[in-house]
Amino acid sequence: MSNSTEPVNSNLEEVTPAFFKSKFDNSLSYIEYKDLVLSLAANKDTTGDNKSEGRIFNTKLNSVRMNRLDKTIVILPGITKALLNLKKELVWLVLTESWCGDSAQNLPAINKIAELSDKIHLGFVFRDDNPELMDCCLTNGTRSIPKVICVNKEDYSLLGTWGPRPDPAQAMMREYKEKKHKEYDEVQQDIAIWYTNDKCVTIQNEFIALIKDWENS
Repeated sequence: MSNSTEPVNSNLEEVTPAFFKSKFDNSLSYIEYKDLVLSLAANKDTTGDNKSEGRIFNTKLNSVRMNRLDKTIVILPGITKALLNLKKELVWLVLTESWCGDSAQNLPAINKIAELSDKIHLGFVFRDDNPELMDCCLTNGTRSIPKVICVNKEDYSLLGTWGPRPDPAQAMMREYKEKKHKEYDEVQQDIAIWYTNDKCVTIQNEFIALIKDWENS
């Protein structure tokens, strides 16, 4: 159901289709989400109730990251091929926050993929505004984001999840949590460097596999 190398504590199977539909119906489009991040950055603000300097700074940094990635992502041929074979209409509901660095690094690629097919419907909701949804798809007991929840648009039945990071980046975070061999800021910098070098290739390859899995579920 998920690509993550971390255990996903999922109770999503117990969530009703009507619940999923209501969340998607009230979600933001990518353009609306990005415009909000840009506006918050310009006004030295952030999503959520925690208005710490760190989160405000990260929101500003993320606005720059998203702009850059929107202009530089190169779509892999395998993505186009996977989408050509897509028969189901899929809803991708994404839990995120403006201050989340992993969201800024991954959501532009997810949006680029979704834009290539009229069978993919993408929406964004905020983690802290939706605890009842977030707590149904914890990663190793934590509210890690971004989290993509994929449902079949025909009946809003659950097909799977992705998140919060591509597997190599998630492995770096897992090693940090297990060994505490570095400072948290240092491992975050290592992950940021990995994202820069990867150029959104790994997340695309993961979604090629996931689209095939979700199509056949």
